[in-house]
Amino acid sequence: MKSVPFGMLATSDGKRVGVRPVRALYWAGKELWCGIEEGQEKIDHLKKVPYAEYCFAAPDGAHVRIAGPCMLSTSLKDKARLWSNVLSLHKFYETPSDPMLVVLRMKPKNVRVFHHATYDYRAIKI
Repeated sequence: MKSVPFGMLATSDGKRVGVRPVRALYWAGKELWCGIEEGQEKIDHLKKVPYAEYCFAAPDGAHVRIAGPCMLSTSLKDKARLWSNVLSLHKFYETPSDPMLVVLRMKPKNVRVFHHATYDYRAIKI
């Protein structure tokens, strides 16, 4: 994940799937947190289907997929924790109390690494 500047986040409303790049990521213990913005399609998707998957791919095709249930948090405590650990958020939000900032909290249940050389997935124990 550290060697890839962006991950791709996939969400669904149960009928359509949306995929978009994400960058403001932080491991909070065993949860993967992401800063997202209020009013975006992925928020509507996650309210209907609170499950998502990230994919981080290297140029050679090797990639990591991380999937699990999610919750959306507007807690100032959560936003401040993400804000202090993801400095790129400072370019988009003046303070962590900005009402447009939402924390996507994922509890990964499925982590798989794809090895391009062997063309297979290996599960990573969480």
